[in-house]
Amino acid sequence: MENKALFEGPDISVHQGVVDIKRMRNAGCKRIGIRAGYGKNNVDQRYVPNAQACYNLGVDVLLYWFSYAYTVDMAAAEAGYAMAQAAKYWERCPVAFDFEYDSVNYARKNGVAITRESATDMAIAFLEKVRDGGYIPVIYTN
Repeated sequence: MENKALFEGPDISVHQGVVDIKRMRNAGCKRIGIRAGYGKNNVDQRYVPNAQACYNLGVDVLLYWFSYAYTVDMAAAEAGYAMAQAAKYWERCPVAFDFEYDSVNYARKNGVAITRESATDMAIAFLEKVRDGGYIPVIYTN
């Protein structure tokens, strides 16, 4: 089975500082990944200017929510937070569940050991809620 990325492009958040979206578009970027937020409804500090720039310049996006969930209910809530941010600019776009090592470490600090099964269940809860909300569900992880 071949591994193939469905969406290719840079990933931006507050960690990249101020990004020149127009320059990226003009350099050939077809889609930009934007962190909408993380955890319990924490909106990325650069989300609004990044999203506005992409929207105004006609750049396709993949929004992602960095997960700090350690229960299925928390993951489903994060999907709601992500869609609320997406809805400010797009009726339909890819919305991704981003679950990484920091997510697992956060759960451990809260007394929860993430298993393959629990990670899968949380991803499914997030993705189903995104799908049911009319957005395109995506896994974005390391």
